[in-house]
Amino acid sequence: MIYENNALTAAINTWIDGALSESLPKRICCSCFATELSGYYSKDLLSRAYFVVVDELPLPTFLAHENPLFKGFLEMDMDAITYKNTYFIKARRANNMTLHFHELVHVIQWELLGAENFVERYLSELEAYGYDEAPLERMAYGLQGAYEKGQAFSVEYMIKSDL
Repeated sequence: MIYENNALTAAINTWIDGALSESLPKRICCSCFATELSGYYSKDLLSRAYFVVVDELPLPTFLAHENPLFKGFLEMDMDAITYKNTYFIKARRANNMTLHFHELVHVIQWELLGAENFVERYLSELEAYGYDEAPLERMAYGLQGAYEKGQAFSVEYMIKSDL
């Protein structure tokens, strides 16, 4: 089932734009990971991706009223979440390179799909499969697993091939 709700998608993107705007002074460019992520992400990608260290993740809590599955997703104990070219990461996990790797996968997914398509697809996948089996998450966790094994590969190429 494809989740399409143009009003909800617009509301989510408006909320995201507000959260990103508020975070601008705290953003850190991912180019700081050029050495650690060499061979996985291009310098160009890292230069246009950002992260923000937070105590609490900014979440669009109004989604909880749309669907019980969304409520469950929002109540998960997440350590990070990605919105467009920026991800928010909890301070206690800010030094976890594997988590940064995972969230950068989502940055690329957002970039390739576009904001509207990403939101609609992500919500549709949550609704159809749940978080653990959602294809966009499975892709991120699969690539993360290869990274953890030390296998060098172009993440951007792999995602473009799979989307």
